[in-house]
Amino acid sequence: MKKYILIIIFLLTFAVYAFSGDISDYSIIGFSEDGRYVAFEYTGVADGSAFPYIYVHIYDCEKHELAEEPYYLIVQIHEDEDFKKGSSLAQNISYEDIMKIKEKYGIVDTCNGATEMHKFRFDY
Repeated sequence: MKKYILIIIFLLTFAVYAFSGDISDYSIIGFSEDGRYVAFEYTGVADGSAFPYIYVHIYDCEKHELAEEPYYLIVQIHEDEDFKKGSSLAQNISYEDIMKIKEKYGIVDTCNGATEMHKFRFDY
């Protein structure tokens, strides 16, 4: 019985350090001038492959659904120096595509809204 209790204590103690390496950074890109659409993105580095990715979502606040399928790009890296750029590499490559999406829905960068909740460094 002591053996099982020690194993459970061991697992509970070190479970805190076993979180996934794929941590995304969420940000609001902006709102449309009429307030109907909101654009947000999350970027990160995929766990395992270490390839940077970006998702861009356009949400229709009037219909309470996504306006279209999310834009998704993952960059397959073959150069060692590109690994150091991280998720900014995916943002730079997808810049023109994201600008087209923002123009389609009238998203303005300066209309970012007020942040109501902050994510801390190691918050899941």
